Formats: sequence, C-alpha cells, structure tokens
Amino acid sequence: MAATAAVRPPTRRREAPGGKYRQFSHRLLWKPAAGGIIPQLPTSREAEPMTPRLDEADLELLQALSERASATIQELCADRGVTDTAIRRRLDRLRSLGLVDRRSESEGRGRPHHRYRITQQGRAELGDNYATLAQVLWRAIQSIEDPRVKRRVLDRVRRELFGRFSLAGAAAVTDRMRHLEQALREQGYSVEIDFERELPVLQEHCCPYTDLAVADPSICRLEQDVYSDVLGVPVTLTHRCVDGHPCCEFTVHVDQS
Repeated sequence: MAATAAVRPPTRRREAPGGKYRQFSHRLLWKPAAGGIIPQLPTSREAEPMTPRLDEADLELLQALSERASATIQELCADRGVTDTAIRRRLDRLRSLGLVDRRSESEGRGRPHHRYRITQQGRAELGDNYATLAQVLWRAIQSIEDPRVKRRVLDRVRRELFGRFSLAGAAAVTDRMRHLEQALREQGYSVEIDFERELPVLQEHCCPYTDLAVADPSICRLEQDVYSDVLGVPVTLTHRCVDGHPCCEFTVHVDQS
C-alpha cells in the first residue's frame, strides 16, 4: 500500500509509563480478541485506565483464597507469616479491583468478623497467565527443522496477528496508526504514538512477552512485521524494553512531506 501524505496532528499530552497502566507482560500478542470491529477513536487522547499490575504476593494471596471457601485475616496471617496490617492492605487493594469480596459473620454476642472470598474475576485472573504456553509454542515453532514448513507456520501466525486489527475504512496511514493505537489499548497495552519526531514512533511501555523477547529476538521482528502489514508501510523496531530502554519503539516510515 502506498504511503499517503499525512497532516501532523496537534501536540498531545504524553502519558508516563507504568503507574495507572497495567503491565501485561504475561499476555500473548496473539491472544484472541473479543469482537472484530475496532470502534471509533474517543475524542480524548488519554489512554483508558488499566487495572494495576498484580505482583507475585497478590497472586499468591489469590491462590490461597482460591483453595478454601473463605478465610479471615488472622487465618491468612497464620498461613503466610506476615502481619495483619500487610494482609489487610493487600486485601483492600484486591477488593477495590473486584478480585476479592468480604462478608461479615457473627458468632454469638461477639463483634462480627470479616471473611474474605475470591471472586469469579479473581479466579479468571489466576487462570489468565499465558507465559508458559507462549514459550512452549514459540520454542516448538523454532525447533521445526524443515525451513519451508517453519516459514509456512510463521506466515500463518503473522496472518492471524494481522487479522486481529480490522482497519477497514482507514485509508490514510495516520488514521491506521490511530486505529492500531486504540486497538492495542483495548487489548491491555500501554501504548502511544509520538508524532513530534521526524517520523512517527509507536511506543510500547510494557513488553507483552518479556521472557520470549529475552530468549529469542525473532519474536520482536515478528511483531515489527505485523505492524508493517497493518499500517501498509515499512516499520522498524528501533528500541526494545529488554535491552534496557524505557519502552519498545517502532518507527513508522511514512511520507510526511
């Protein structure tokens, strides 16, 4: 697709990486998207707030709750060997995310006590880790000895990834970039496009497959090729998070004359 002359958009406020955005380093780039049509872009340039990232202690606490009907703070403290203040704060945070709920129960004339339970959303969070599967599948692809078979498999993966971004009606490259940015945000990525440079740059603040990228840079080249297919112009991966840069950067080679 030939590059289309683009009008430089107005300056936008740039989002700081991290913070209110959740890092989805465990999510696969090719995780099936819900629906196929990308909605119109919102009028605001602001990114949608994402669920804060769950750390290892959060996941361990959710796992402990998933293994029993309910638990009190005292029971969880005894299991985990931490203070009730630490457990209480973490539970309050998980409740605010809808991953844990709390119910009051009374026994005799004493004060009611709280029992905590994992919610369905919390159980879904525990089961939404695709990192191990991603690594197994990618290693299996890379271990294919016949280069023709390997190329056919990679081409199929590339087509599947391309099919996740429906850009019908977006003829101009800048429109395609806006649609791609929105689609990635809706799938949980903290991304933005910097139009203030000589060439536009798509910035990913969180690598979606850190372990894979460290072990095999070819997964990053696959992502680069998919973005190039989607935008219809050459795209170059110029920086990677795993190499110590603040974000992954993809330079879009579009004619801005």
